[in-house]
Amino acid sequence: MKNNLLKYHCCFIVLHYKTIEDTRVCVNSILKLEDAENSVIVIIDNSFTVSDTGTLLKSEFKNIPQIFVIPNKENTFFSFGNNLGYAFAKRLGAEFVIMTNNDIIFPQRDFYKKVKRKMNKSQFFICGPNILDLTSECATSPIAWECLTEKEAEQDIVFYMKECEKIKRGGGKTKETIIEYKQKCPGILKQINRLQIELWKLIKIKYGKKNYPVLQGSCIIASWLFIEKNDKIFVPETEFYGEEQLLAFRCRKAGYKMVYAGNIKVLHKGGISVAYDYADLKERKLLTYQRIIKAREAYIKYINIKD
Repeated sequence: MKNNLLKYHCCFIVLHYKTIEDTRVCVNSILKLEDAENSVIVIIDNSFTVSDTGTLLKSEFKNIPQIFVIPNKENTFFSFGNNLGYAFAKRLGAEFVIMTNNDIIFPQRDFYKKVKRKMNKSQFFICGPNILDLTSECATSPIAWECLTEKEAEQDIVFYMKECEKIKRGGGKTKETIIEYKQKCPGILKQINRLQIELWKLIKIKYGKKNYPVLQGSCIIASWLFIEKNDKIFVPETEFYGEEQLLAFRCRKAGYKMVYAGNIKVLHKGGISVAYDYADLKERKLLTYQRIIKAREAYIKYINIKD
């Protein structure tokens, strides 16, 4: 596959889950991009088995030929839904495939030009844009300097199991400071806060010198270099959480170049799908912790697979 023979410049995989207005805003922001006529949008209806919102979207966008709505009939998981859209995009033929949550907004009309410029400069396999969280007003990508070690993943499992037990007993904090959280959860020590990112910019550390950093998964850009070698974007298919760590480890193992593009900006509302289903804070935290435990277990299993 050669990039100059591909049919589309960009294919946007929009992972939809129940919140129809968020998906509308996301899709409409893509349609306003300068290169929209050379792009295609694939909406994966990850709430197909529990909601009719995907059917409503299909009806709304039926007169726009570059928009496809595909039901995820198997499950509602993040990695499976993205892989479903990625496989469809690969068959269509696109220079870049952008996996995006439905609560992402693309404010820069020259998005494709910026991505193309980054590609020409770095020849990346995977690129992470500058993701601005609208709730905290913080930049949230990259989420870590490097992949978790097996020991850190094991420590995270122990930490989250204890937190789950606290919640089940009726205890556990509903709020914690960042310092308290990091002190108790070793694997989170690698998380990058806003101050670190700003310091990083000031001292002009080149991101390319970092060893396969972990890019935030709410918006990931795969180039044709990655697409031609891979049939799935997320391997293995976890239920929720940990996909970014697995992708970073996989790219490091294969020698695929990962880059961060600070000048490519997207806006992220954050945590919409979980908040939609679970209004109770403790119930939400328990579900999140249980999913992280499963994700860390999958990570440990994957990094120990022998070639």
